Amino acid sequence: MRDTRIIKSSSIGEPKISLIIQIRNVTVQTLRNLLDSIEDQSMKEVETVISYYGAGNGSLAKLIEKYDCTSIYTKTEEVWNIGVATNIGIRRSRGDYIIKCDADLILNQNVMQKTYNYLKKHPRNFIVRQPIFIKHGIIGRHDTYEAIKQKLLTAPDNYVGPSLGAFIGTHRDNLFKMRGYDERMKIYGTTDWDIYVRFRRMRLIPHIIGKYVIHGKKIIHPQLDEKIYHQPHEAPHIRSGISLEEFKETRKKNYAFYDEKKNIIRNDEHWGNWF
Repeated sequence: MRDTRIIKSSSIGEPKISLIIQIRNVTVQTLRNLLDSIEDQSMKEVETVISYYGAGNGSLAKLIEKYDCTSIYTKTEEVWNIGVATNIGIRRSRGDYIIKCDADLILNQNVMQKTYNYLKKHPRNFIVRQPIFIKHGIIGRHDTYEAIKQKLLTAPDNYVGPSLGAFIGTHRDNLFKMRGYDERMKIYGTTDWDIYVRFRRMRLIPHIIGKYVIHGKKIIHPQLDEKIYHQPHEAPHIRSGISLEEFKETRKKNYAFYDEKKNIIRNDEHWGNWF
């Protein structure tokens, strides 16, 4: 059973772009680093929508209360469902452009402005930003955001592989036509590839910013002020709250959903409506 409710709404009157952050077993420090980096953006017409899907964590709730954002809480004991969590946020967003952003990222100051500028100019495209993976130990547990920013200026560009879905978005019309993320796909990993492929099936053109080449696609290297960073965290199965065996079996089921129908629309008309 799910019990979904809006805890509070963003004060941004007319957001130009919405940032959807879906969370479950994220640490307070990791989420705080992301929210601080959003507060620090040069673009201010950004609506932050946090979709919290899980049993509840008082420390996270207290942290979210400190930031200007729309906060939606779904109380459930179900296995982590990133598709449902993301769709709940998408359906309640108000920006013309929507970005799905993982909770373990840190954004440099001009990321949202440059993302918005590109999507406004190319509404039939979608944007993918590949993060720089930060090594363990670079960020201290008690570092302030200002200290973290200084450390990241000298951190190596330590890419370890392609990331298609950590930061990905397009015009809201495109996401609503395809009815969002596949809500049958649970845990981490497979939803990223699935949404990328479905964007391509809609004939949307990918604009990939990063360093890791994907299928021979030319990659645009990010400028310093628009880099994004991936914070270290526990293994995906631990963050999903299940055993490694369950994690592997769930991924197999997700790939079966992906192979079942080579289509664009996966959900019915009630997608993201869990109220």
